[in-house]
Amino acid sequence: MNRKGQVQDLVVFLVTLFSISIFASLLYKIGSAIKTSLLNSNINGTTTVTAINSLDKTAMIGDTLVGFVMLGLFLVLTISAILVPTNIIFTVLFLAIGALLWFISIPLSNAYSQFATSGAMAGISGDMPLTYTIMTQLPVFATITLVLLIVILYGKRFIFADGVNLND
Repeated sequence: MNRKGQVQDLVVFLVTLFSISIFASLLYKIGSAIKTSLLNSNINGTTTVTAINSLDKTAMIGDTLVGFVMLGLFLVLTISAILVPTNIIFTVLFLAIGALLWFISIPLSNAYSQFATSGAMAGISGDMPLTYTIMTQLPVFATITLVLLIVILYGKRFIFADGVNLND
């Protein structure tokens, strides 16, 4: 109701994207390990082949899921920045706090890079290229999002100054 900007939504954006990326990567590795075990087992029959194929499809959906979550969170932030009325002073506060939050994206990106290159997760960058690209380039995506939101919040000043009200 009484929103002062979308600063807290940026935190949710970064943490959610990081959490889902870690979960999707783990899901892929677990699915890959189960697939390998099934292929090496003595009970390799028609049922096992069907199970292996379904595991392969299920594990690979995690990469697409991260891409859709990134796009969805970006759209939610953009639409809420456009539709929620704010005062111009909150643009300055958003810039200051947003810059601080941008710095959070750097350790999150580095943490995912360390996670993806660890021994247990070796090869995940090739298996999940979309997730790896998004997470290793998270500061770039955070910068684009932050700049777009600041432009929208600043530009709303001119919309409301002309007497145009989005709530009518």
